[in-house]
Parts: sequence; C-alpha cells; structure tokens
Amino acid sequence: MTHIEVAWTSESGLSGRMAEGSAPCGSIELLGIAARAGAVAYAMAHEAGGTAQVCVGEEGGGTQRVIYRVGHGL
Repeated sequence: MTHIEVAWTSESGLSGRMAEGSAPCGSIELLGIAARAGAVAYAMAHEAGGTAQVCVGEEGGGTQRVIYRVGHGL
C-alpha cells in the first residue's frame, strides 16, 4: 500500500503533517488521493502563508518522496 500525506510549515514556524490516505500502488484510488492532497497542500500554504508539500511513501514507514511543493518563497 502507498501512503500519501501533506506536510506544512507556516511563516510563523508552526508545522504539521496530515495523512490523506492509502491505496494500492498504481490504482485509480491513489490518483484521487494524490489530487485531493495537492488541493489541501495548496490551500494550507496560502492560508498559513507558508509552504506545503505532498509526500508519498510505503505505509508503515520508510522513505518518503516529495511529489508536489507549493508556497511562498519557493
């Protein structure tokens, strides 16, 4: 299973992570989760005035890759 989450940092230095979901690699469900995560990252970056990124990795830990980054000062 592939896990997708959004990580964000505000201009004031607050940060957090938010799980968006998991689905089998290559499935149509995974594309939907990634699209929703991109929209959430965009909204978080603009609301908080900072940056946000969508991270993809294997469920249960391991290496994550950033597939989308948005925000001020990039």
